[in-house]
This record gives sequence, C-alpha cells and structure tokens, in this order.
Amino acid sequence: MNVFNHEHPLTTKYTVTNTSSGQSKAATNTSIVSENHTYRLAVRELKKILEEARDAYLNALRKNETWTIFISKPYSNFSRMFILNTTIVNETTLLIDHTAYNYIIVHIYDAESKIDFMPQRIKVNNIFIKLLPRNNSITYTGIIPYNYLVKYRDKTYRVSFSSIGFIESSYHLTVSTDKIDDNIYKVKITVARKLGNTAYVSVAWLILVKN
Repeated sequence: MNVFNHEHPLTTKYTVTNTSSGQSKAATNTSIVSENHTYRLAVRELKKILEEARDAYLNALRKNETWTIFISKPYSNFSRMFILNTTIVNETTLLIDHTAYNYIIVHIYDAESKIDFMPQRIKVNNIFIKLLPRNNSITYTGIIPYNYLVKYRDKTYRVSFSSIGFIESSYHLTVSTDKIDDNIYKVKITVARKLGNTAYVSVAWLILVKN
C-alpha cells in the first residue's frame, strides 16, 4: 500500500492574472507563460475531475456501495448538487442547477498524470487568491494546511484548505463544502481511481461566488 500526503512544491511560483494582456511571468524561470493557456489546462482538468466525481457518486449508488464516498456536513446537499448538476460555462462562470456562480481554481492535482496547478497568486475577474507562506517553525503531522487570502470586492477572507492523503485515498469520492460568507463557498473534491493508493488521486480546490 502506497499511502502518503501529496506535498506540493511551493517553488512553482506562477502569478496568473486574468487580464487583457493574456500573459503572465513565471517566477521560477524567464519564460513568458500564457495565462489563458495555463488556466485553460486547469479548467480542462477540472471538467475531467467533475465527470469522474459524478461517475463515482452514481456508481456507488447503483452498486449500493455508499461506503466508498464521503460527503461532509453541514453543506452535504450543496455538495451533492455541485457534483451532479454543475455545468462549466467558461473559464470564469459555472452553473449549479441553473444558478450562476463565478469560480476560481485554487488548486488542481492529478498524481497519475502529474498535473499540479497551484499558483501562489491568481486573479480571475474580481476574485483574488494569495497562498500564504507556511510557518516552518510548526511541525505538521497528518494534515498539511494551505492557507490563503481571498479578496472579493472590498472584503478579505482567510481560507484554509488541507491535504490528508490517507483519507483522500480511502474513498472513491470525497467532497467538502464550507461557507466563507454570504454567497461565497470553498469546495474541495477528491477522486480516487484505486482505493488505498494516493498515486491515483485527483484533487480540485475551488472558490465559488454566487452571482
């Protein structure tokens, strides 16, 4: 059994900004990265993860294997609706059961295909995300926190996501949704193609803002 927390390198210092210039600089090298292309790849992977999540959920119901999925409370109904009834319209908007939300991808990870999208700063429309430096004086056991500043309009929020590899690989699907403020949510989805092995886990972290 190969179980570990997937620790993502913080040397990937993309600054991805959704502007009319269509370009951004990668801080780790001198090349110019098209932000449209970079973010488009993340959106494409998000669509794939959502399809896999929907299939995992429906397969678990059909086979009466609901023990293979974990949907956390208290927003489990919203999480189910997100998994089953989300349509990605474009790179800034999605529909959940015909209700429009602006969204921003905070993180996309696929161990199998080696995709790891985790910019330190990113802005899409009016949503700005900044990954905060980790406190190296603190020893983390089991749970690896990733703390962010989320700015939307004139408000700033501190939001935390976490990675727990052995839990993420213990279910075919885990979904957690938390309310940050009125009409603002954070969503985390993990899909495991094989149980008990983090080498087959996909992860998506999102911030949603209801229009």
